[in-house]
Amino acid sequence: MDLERYKEYFSLSDADFEKFDHNNAIIADVFKVVEPSNAPRVLKLCPREGDFFRERFFLSNLAGKLPVPALLGSFEPFANEAGAILMSYIEGRLLSDHEWCDELAFDIGAKLGLVHSNRMQYFGDPTKKETLFQSAADYFHEKFAEELEECAGHLPEETINFCRDYYDRNLALFDSVDGPCVVHRDFRPGNLLVQKGHLAGIIDWAAARMGFAEQDFCSLEHNGFPDEPKFKKRFFAGYTSVREVPDFEKIMPLLRLGRSLGVIGYTVKSRTWNGKNREIYRYNRDFLDRFCGDQ
Repeated sequence: MDLERYKEYFSLSDADFEKFDHNNAIIADVFKVVEPSNAPRVLKLCPREGDFFRERFFLSNLAGKLPVPALLGSFEPFANEAGAILMSYIEGRLLSDHEWCDELAFDIGAKLGLVHSNRMQYFGDPTKKETLFQSAADYFHEKFAEELEECAGHLPEETINFCRDYYDRNLALFDSVDGPCVVHRDFRPGNLLVQKGHLAGIIDWAAARMGFAEQDFCSLEHNGFPDEPKFKKRFFAGYTSVREVPDFEKIMPLLRLGRSLGVIGYTVKSRTWNGKNREIYRYNRDFLDRFCGDQ
């Protein structure tokens, strides 16, 4: 992606660009934009068209309701040019294990409760109205089938068959999920900015959907909760201060299965599974292998 094109479009020719380079940014390129005469801003380049439209939609619709970056401008994807979003810079740092405390855990739980308080009429991608669903099972099936297809040819055939059969055996779990509502779908420390013991910002809304609340608990159960049990307890206390915690435990194995397949599928499709995304691929592949072996 030619950064000069975006510098010109957003009138940022004199700005300095500092790339955020960390393990959590596996798809988009994100830069801190620094100018002597302006407050810092963030420029996000979205190589996948859908990510651009979802990020812009949710930043627009959640402004004033949640601690999300302010949308300052956008460049729609065109031909071979990636979409780009210019947004405000939120002071803070990504949540790390040693920063969990009672106050912060409560605040994170309460903010997730606020996310899920945004109730929707349908399930699916709000930027593709022709693909919306009234059924949670139909909504989840579309993504799950896509993930299996991306993994086919890479994972052993018996693993693919096992995942498909497991999914079919557990369809009834979707009958009682908590939705439709706004779900971030990647609510984990790598997308949470903290400052002075509080949640300062929730970033990266590219994967968000109108889904069911249990999906965001999956992100935390999979690789986001701290090891200290008391902080997890405080997180749920914060969530309960806003709304009732859904009964997510029964459907959690299926959701974690889908999450692992999604990560594996993306890294295989982008040919990064044995390169720059080797670590996240390995984490999810190990989980998948254990899951299939334990059933």
